Amino acid sequence: NVLDHLIDPLGALLKIKGLLEENGVVYIRVPNFQYHYVAYRIGKILEQLINNDFAVKTTIFHIYCFTSKTLSFILKRAGFKKVHIRWSRPSYEDPYRIFSKFFRPMIPWIKNSIFLISKILFLFTQKRLLISPSIEALAQV
Repeated sequence: NVLDHLIDPLGALLKIKGLLEENGVVYIRVPNFQYHYVAYRIGKILEQLINNDFAVKTTIFHIYCFTSKTLSFILKRAGFKKVHIRWSRPSYEDPYRIFSKFFRPMIPWIKNSIFLISKILFLFTQKRLLISPSIEALAQV
C-alpha cells in the first residue's frame, strides 16, 4: 500500500521495472477506489442517522485512487507485459481505531462478509465489477 501515496506513481513503476530482471514480477496492493467511493456514500447516509463522522473514518482516499482498470493501465504504461489484477483479502484489524471496543471482535466477521459479497458481485457481473476494499496486481516485465 505505497503506490497510492507517491507523487509520481508512473515514475516509481518505471524505476521498479528497471530494477527487475527479465521475467521479474512486481506485487502491488492498493485501496480500491470503487469500493471506498461506495463506502463513503453509504457512510454519509449513516452519518445523518447516527450523527457521527462515519464516512471519513471508514474510507481511504490518498494522493491517487486506483481501480482495477487504472492500476492495469499504469502498469502497462510503465512497460509491464503480463498484468493480473485481483481482489485482495481484507485486513483483520481496525488500524484507525474507529470502532469501539465492543465492536472490535466483530471486525473480522464484518470484513469477511464484505469480501464474500464482493466475490459474489464479481462473479455475478461476469468479472466486470471488482469491488473489494483493496486490489492486488501481479505484473511481469
